Amino acid sequence: MEPKKFFSAEIPSSFRENSDWKWETAIRDVIPYLDTVEFTIDRPDSGTATGGVAYIKDNTGNLITSVKIPGKSTPAKGTIQNDKLDFEDNSYLLEYGPDQIDQHVKAVAATVDIVQAVPERYQPSTCTGLNNSTTHILSRYRIPQQILEEGNKVLMYAVEGDQLLDDSHAINNVIHTLSKSDPYTGTVLLRYADGTFKRGNTYTVCLNVYSWKRQIAGYKFIF
Repeated sequence: MEPKKFFSAEIPSSFRENSDWKWETAIRDVIPYLDTVEFTIDRPDSGTATGGVAYIKDNTGNLITSVKIPGKSTPAKGTIQNDKLDFEDNSYLLEYGPDQIDQHVKAVAATVDIVQAVPERYQPSTCTGLNNSTTHILSRYRIPQQILEEGNKVLMYAVEGDQLLDDSHAINNVIHTLSKSDPYTGTVLLRYADGTFKRGNTYTVCLNVYSWKRQIAGYKFIF
């Protein structure tokens, strides 16, 4: 007998724009059943991103269970099933982040609340360009509140070329660090010496989880 399906919700369209020119981490297509939830993960398929983990917590923040979502294909399908789950009567938090490198440390790059089988309050990781010049790049970022609250740092920087790369490739070692005191959404201005960028060349702005070779969002542009 097919399990009862309660609700299906799409992530808002503003977070679902797929483009050859940007990457993001987001949870979408969330379908809760009685003790099971199915979902889709959008995640960077560039750079050194190699898999992730989905977590589900109760409304007090206690972890119920987690599942690995290996590889770096996108979109990726995920399913969490546990006898302790009851989506009809209870509320949960579904989280996704890059796979752990440092044991006992995790970084959440996308979340969604599931309130009595209704998915709501999607929080993705995104990075978009506002403007650039010969001396700066101005970008807007959005990340889940949990990623900074749990003590992680997120780095923003630009690299040469059209791929997400780790911070060792940051142009002129210009790196902006987001930490616990920063808002989960805002703008970042990266400053450079005049002449750093060459007309016609491609550059990529990256959001990276600090100390991990994991990129969670970014975009590329031609100067």
